[in-house]
Amino acid sequence: MPAKVLVAYCTRSGFTREVAHRIAAKLREHGHEVDLADLELCLRHPERYDMVVLGSGVRRGEHHETIEKFILEHHDTLAARPCGMFSVDRAAYHSEEADPGGHLARMFRKLGWTPQHSVAVAGRIDYRQHAWPARIVMQLVSRYFGAPTDASRDHVLTEWPRVDAFADALAAMLVAKAA
Repeated sequence: MPAKVLVAYCTRSGFTREVAHRIAAKLREHGHEVDLADLELCLRHPERYDMVVLGSGVRRGEHHETIEKFILEHHDTLAARPCGMFSVDRAAYHSEEADPGGHLARMFRKLGWTPQHSVAVAGRIDYRQHAWPARIVMQLVSRYFGAPTDASRDHVLTEWPRVDAFADALAAMLVAKAA
């Protein structure tokens, strides 16, 4: 029986939305009904869903404040159902670890909530959207992480098979729950 899944996210530059759409598409391929929600634009009621998947970018080591507020406001509801969480985090670039920067673990400790599945994925470097002083800082950070430093174009760093594997693991969790 198909489950009803909420994929809710917060995004600063728009890339977390792209990852959320990919996860939603994979869950739909598994036969589930999926609602997407940008938590900055609309309120959602997680109690209406069989599973909740949350996503947020990481900036300066912190997740979006709206996602943290949502988790705190719906803590009991989230704790009562299967959940997943993904971060769009530069530290995940070329890393095999699920949480290479430790940003997910730190947020989970802070909020007193841990989903059944979580993963950090690399995002995008938007060099062209910034003035030259910001580009230089971005290049320095990129060099530290071993990411591309060519500021004449933007770079997508996401390993999409990692995103797909996360969505497949969530779908498997729903199958196990149904059984």
